[in-house]
Amino acid sequence: LFKNTVYSAVTDLPKYMDLRIKKIVADIYNILECRDYGRVDIRLSKENIPYVLEINPNPGISADCSIPHAAESLGISYKDMIYNIFCHALERYNMKPRPIIPPFPPAPQNKELINMQFST
Repeated sequence: LFKNTVYSAVTDLPKYMDLRIKKIVADIYNILECRDYGRVDIRLSKENIPYVLEINPNPGISADCSIPHAAESLGISYKDMIYNIFCHALERYNMKPRPIIPPFPPAPQNKELINMQFST
């Protein structure tokens, strides 16, 4: 069933409702002491009253889950989303991310170098 889920971002909310929902989400997230990332599910009634259905402090973040789709709707790539979550976690422990260094030097790109013989 989830494979056929269509994700869409709500873009036509009035500004006051958008701000109200963001405040509700931020308040709940902070009251429950969530960290780094999470998901708050909200539904609007016919009268435009926002109701919190649930909060998930550890939702799925694989590429086919809802969180990457939400990030993408905000212009955040999957790679940047993962990196931001990682950086927030490091920040909690007063750590800084280190550059990612490949364990081996890059492979030669020139065919002549690949066929080169070395003598000892």
